[in-house]
Amino acid sequence: TANFEQIDYTLALEVDPEGGGTVNGGGTYNYGDEVQVSATAASDYIFVNWIDENGVEVSSEPNFAYTMPNRNVTLTAIFEEDITIEPEPPGVDPEDPEDPEEPELPVTGGSIIPLFAGLLIAGAGMVIKKKRK
Repeated sequence: TANFEQIDYTLALEVDPEGGGTVNGGGTYNYGDEVQVSATAASDYIFVNWIDENGVEVSSEPNFAYTMPNRNVTLTAIFEEDITIEPEPPGVDPEDPEDPEEPELPVTGGSIIPLFAGLLIAGAGMVIKKKRK
């Protein structure tokens, strides 16, 4: 009779960048074991994905079931800083936020162009008469 011995493989979990979050699920497993792996982002960070040692994405979910291959594996949880840019409210001068002023229209020339006069003339030429029989 043949005796087969189970070979244990190591699942190492890392975080990038350091301090971006925490990971759980690493350890020693047998080939084919389904391992629950999880990543939790630190404050001011968001989870991006899991990659293997070749940089190939393994999962885009922070928590997933990883099937152990017949070799040692290192998975890295990738995090990025959560940068939120808030727009300034309209009408507030960033140099003097205490005194919002009405915005002034820039002066573009010294002449006033009577736009409505041109519309009235054009409108007068549009009258159509219909003759009765």
